[in-house]
Amino acid sequence: MATNKISILKAILLGLLLLGSAAVRAQTTPLSDLDALRYIASHPDLIEAFGADASKGRSHYETWGIKEGRKITFDPLRYTASHPDLIRAFGIDETKAVTHYIQWGFREQRVTTLFDAVAYLARYADLRSAFGDDLKAATRHYIQSGYAEGRIYSPILNVELEFSVDRPVVLGGQQAVLTWVAKNSSGCTATGAWSGPRPAQGKFVLPSSAPGRFDYTIDCRGSDASARKTLTVVVTYPVLPTSYENKNSLAFDQTQLRNLSQLGLTTDKDERGFGNDVAFADFFSEGRMGAFYVSSRFRGVYSPDDKFPAYADSPAKVYFLGRNDAGSWTDRTAEILPIAAVGEFLSIYRAAKIPQITRNTQKFILRTRSFISALPEKPIVRSYCLFDSVPRLRLQPT
Repeated sequence: MATNKISILKAILLGLLLLGSAAVRAQTTPLSDLDALRYIASHPDLIEAFGADASKGRSHYETWGIKEGRKITFDPLRYTASHPDLIRAFGIDETKAVTHYIQWGFREQRVTTLFDAVAYLARYADLRSAFGDDLKAATRHYIQSGYAEGRIYSPILNVELEFSVDRPVVLGGQQAVLTWVAKNSSGCTATGAWSGPRPAQGKFVLPSSAPGRFDYTIDCRGSDASARKTLTVVVTYPVLPTSYENKNSLAFDQTQLRNLSQLGLTTDKDERGFGNDVAFADFFSEGRMGAFYVSSRFRGVYSPDDKFPAYADSPAKVYFLGRNDAGSWTDRTAEILPIAAVGEFLSIYRAAKIPQITRNTQKFILRTRSFISALPEKPIVRSYCLFDSVPRLRLQPT
């Protein structure tokens, strides 16, 4: 048993010795003359000590360089590609290039890595198609053809554009300012709601305009690329004391609102689906009109003696409607009112036209004030919740 263990240990030791010997042979494989010169060119102290003596460089590498962990980093083709005079003098002759650096270039403090093969490939699709990511092939191409063709290898400079507006929603009497900064750009062009040449950095105070939505586009160009950004600025409709005045300030076709069934909205079974109680305003601050719509109901609309309608005490349902980009009316109540508030308002349908229910009209005024004050913090909404059917009720904006 002991003899077997000794035999196994001897075999292991012999194997380790053989592996170590192979590793040493691999590390000490003689350098070619070109690689020996590259080794010298990679280390300033060796340039000073050996000059362009390949044999001395080879000997130093095998004796000391491997142990010291010295690397061979000098790339003769990249050195040549970095200097037009060397391109013309040496072409792709690597030995001449490395010898020149050791004898002259080092003392002239010539750069060795100016040429950027990665950027060179990035600039030209035909080279990427031909060479893939082969950097040495790309360097050879530049020396042999690219330089003469006027090709360049500087990194592509993308235009970095920042474009902002201090007030994306402009209320009455306010001004908005556009600000932009375009790095790596020689200049910009404005289009859309503004126009003309612009510098690569600047500010622009938007002039006063009619209500609406306005797109401001800026295109900035650089030597290699360009960038474009667009901002939308909303100029809201002005706030007037009553919705009656507001409606009369609009074009007729802006205030035409179909009944709820035509709008495709789901109504209660006893809901009229239409009503005269409509207030127009820019409720959503989008530069276009919305509508505050009260839908009357049939239930409980008659007084006990059935002599005249008592609409002021009829429960009603309220809607906030807005127009989409196509100009169609859509239900957007949930954006302004909590669900619990829907149905809590009272209709004043025809109330101002029936003298017998003046008391109910006064009640309506109080309820309107209460309803408006309970809305979420949207001052422009509070300013417009007044009905066209009662133009004499001038509830001032809160």
